[in-house]
Amino acid sequence: MITIKNYISMIYDDFREYIDQNVNLCMLKTLNYQAGQKPDYSDIHIQQLYLLRYVFSYAFEYKSMFDTLFAREKFKDSIEVASIGCGNMIDYWGLVEALGEIGSGECYIKYRGIDTIDWNYKIEAREKDEVKFTKVNAATIFQKTSTLISNVYIFPKSISEFSNEEFQDICESFRKKEIQRDRIHILISLRSDQGSMDRDMERSEKIISAIKQNGFITEDNATTFIHYKDEDRGIKKIDYKFEYPNEAIELLTSLNTECSTYVSNRENCTSDCKNLNRWPVLKARNIRYQVLTFDRKDSL
Repeated sequence: MITIKNYISMIYDDFREYIDQNVNLCMLKTLNYQAGQKPDYSDIHIQQLYLLRYVFSYAFEYKSMFDTLFAREKFKDSIEVASIGCGNMIDYWGLVEALGEIGSGECYIKYRGIDTIDWNYKIEAREKDEVKFTKVNAATIFQKTSTLISNVYIFPKSISEFSNEEFQDICESFRKKEIQRDRIHILISLRSDQGSMDRDMERSEKIISAIKQNGFITEDNATTFIHYKDEDRGIKKIDYKFEYPNEAIELLTSLNTECSTYVSNRENCTSDCKNLNRWPVLKARNIRYQVLTFDRKDSL
């Protein structure tokens, strides 16, 4: 499995090649979330910048989620995961890393990634695993399926991205359709600002309620979450395997000077061009997640 440093370096090389064409970078300013704005993730250069900024933290968070899961249940032989809004499938990477650390590196993974956007830079599967990507809204999959067969359902920073109607369809499937396993786990990555986190946990509550109505019990609740106490600690200090390439940091923190307008005039076209300059997320401060475990009431 590729290291996170080599993965980011691969994206950096492609992004650097694009930047070196002396292009105008105004389009990249749309990668922000002010006033509810949603970037165009279908654009490969938006994807590149997004991943350079955030994938380091996401990879660590998803690995941490699986670490927490494996403290509850050991999956020595096989695990079946449905990733709902999988993006570039970095949660699959986190799963492989977490399995390796508990000595279950030989565990067979059946992973199904579902997303409305076919991301570039998806994590390459190990030969032994069965990894499939489906480009569709996950709510459509839930509507069409008759049986829920996975051990694990993960929402990697995606639980907020469904409309109310789509999310209701997902909950209805958890409420009414046959759940094949006697134990399932729901992993939810929450947004970190308080208002967004509260809204995400309202959706967690709806999933919990739906699965309970389908004959399951849980000791977990929707208002608790896991985070790192020392939120300003660098991820590399928590896990030495996580290294971020220096050349990518240098580019991201001075990106406005790479725009063709700046190169020609020694100044940007507008003052907000400096908003292009962002440090990648290298600390644990944004990590908030839930691991919810459900057991069938009448299972022996």
